[in-house]
Amino acid sequence: MSYSDFLHSSAAKIIAPVLTEEATIREMEALSRGGRPAVQALDARIAGKVDLDHTQRQHVGRWIRDVLGARGWRPGIKRKLTRGRLFASGAVYVRGAARPEPLPQPSTSLPGLARARELVRLHSTNSYGVDDFIADKRREAAQER
Repeated sequence: MSYSDFLHSSAAKIIAPVLTEEATIREMEALSRGGRPAVQALDARIAGKVDLDHTQRQHVGRWIRDVLGARGWRPGIKRKLTRGRLFASGAVYVRGAARPEPLPQPSTSLPGLARARELVRLHSTNSYGVDDFIADKRREAAQER
């Protein structure tokens, strides 16, 4: 069963109101802040209401990732649940953006000054300008003589 198929299943219709409830989401966030798996908040609420196979439990985990991801959380380490009725383990979420995209690699065919300008342009994250950077490097080189 694909994730998309699962989201349209009878089990998902039972889980959806519980998983998207604000109180459940706040509890998942609190559990993650405390170093516990977020799925623990859902485990007791849906146990006995729905029977899930291994693949469906994985889809619930992905669904939690989608819900918490929209609120700025990303999956961290995996931990075992204590007294889990449906789930044995789950991700502990951490606050923060997804892993940053790698910076593009500068062209190696640029000669000297043009290459330095390209490197500064690619890797600069503040208002420190290219000309300021080059002037600082020239001053440092002059002091070393």
